[in-house]
Amino acid sequence: MSNLKFMINAWIVRLYNYLIKARFINMNNCLMRRIRSILYHNICYECIANFGERNSDRKFYVIRCPQSTMGFFGLYNYVVYHVKKAEAMGREPIVDWKYYPNSAVTNDEMFARENAWDYWFEPMLDVSLDEVYESKNVFMSSGVGEASLAEAYDEEELIKSKKIIERYMKPNHRVKEKFLSRCSEFGMDSEKILGILCRGTDFAAAKPQYHSICPNAEQTIEIIEKKMQEWGYYEHIFVATEDKSILAILKNEYGDRLLVNQNTMVDYSGNKWLNEWYDHTDIQKCQTITLEYFVSILLLSKCDALIAPLVGGTLGAMRIKGEYRKCYITELGNYE
Repeated sequence: MSNLKFMINAWIVRLYNYLIKARFINMNNCLMRRIRSILYHNICYECIANFGERNSDRKFYVIRCPQSTMGFFGLYNYVVYHVKKAEAMGREPIVDWKYYPNSAVTNDEMFARENAWDYWFEPMLDVSLDEVYESKNVFMSSGVGEASLAEAYDEEELIKSKKIIERYMKPNHRVKEKFLSRCSEFGMDSEKILGILCRGTDFAAAKPQYHSICPNAEQTIEIIEKKMQEWGYYEHIFVATEDKSILAILKNEYGDRLLVNQNTMVDYSGNKWLNEWYDHTDIQKCQTITLEYFVSILLLSKCDALIAPLVGGTLGAMRIKGEYRKCYITELGNYE
C-alpha cells in the first residue's frame, strides 16, 4: 500500500512538472503568481515519491522552493535549512531550481529545461536532478523553510551551517573566478577590512511586516564611525549593496576608502520588493545583479569585521564566514 502511495505522489509531481513548463504559466504577473500559488499549494507538501527503479539503494531529498518573490540569499538560507534536515534524515540533498520560477536566479528562456542551481553552484551530488526524478526513494520537501535569522546570534549553529555550505554549496567556476579576482584586487587576504551590508531601499518602501528595520545610508555612516572608535580604524570599508542611491551617499562620505564589487546597480523607486522589480527587467541584467551580489556576500565573508542589519544576506555572510572578529547587527526594531 505504501509503495502505491509513493507512486501516486510521483505521478502528481510529474504532472506538476509537465504543467509548469507552459510559458504562459511562468509569466511574472499577479494573475500568474496566483495560479502558480494554487499549483504549489497542492504540490509542495512533504512526501516520499517512487519515480522508478533507478538508484534503488539510495535515498534522496529534493529541496524545492515555491516562494517566487524570495531574494537570492533568502533562497540560499532556505537551502541551508533543508540540507540540515536532509542530513538529519540520512538522505542525500539536491536542489530543484528547475521547476520553481524565481526571477532572481532563473533564466526565463530555460525555465523547466535547466536547473538554475547549476548557474551558481557546483552540483551537490554525482547524479543529476533528472536522474533523481527517475529514482525509487525520493523525499520531496515542503515549500516551507523554518529557519530563523536568529541563527546570526548562535555561534555554534553558524559553525554547523559553515560546514554544510563547504560540503554542499560550493560556488561554481564562474562565481569563484570573479570572487578570487576581486579578493586579489581588494587585498582581502592581507588587509584589515571592515565589511558593511546595506539592504536596498525596497525594504524601506515595502516595510515587510515583522522584518528588521534597516538603517538608511546616513544612519549606517553614523554606526560605522561609532564602531571604528570602539574597534579601531579601518583604512578600507567594503560595502555589499545593489542600491544605487545608498552607494552614492557612501561614496561621497568615504571616497576611495570604499571598496565596491557591484557595477550593475538598481535605481530603485516605488513600494515593491526587489524581486518584483526583477520581473520587469531584462533577464541578463537581473542575473548580472544577482551574480555580483552573490560575489559581494562572499567578499563580505572575507572581511575582518561586519556591520549589517538582520537580513538574509547578512546571515548568508555569517554562515559562510563562521565567525567574525568583530560583528555588530543593527537593531532598530521590526516593521509592524
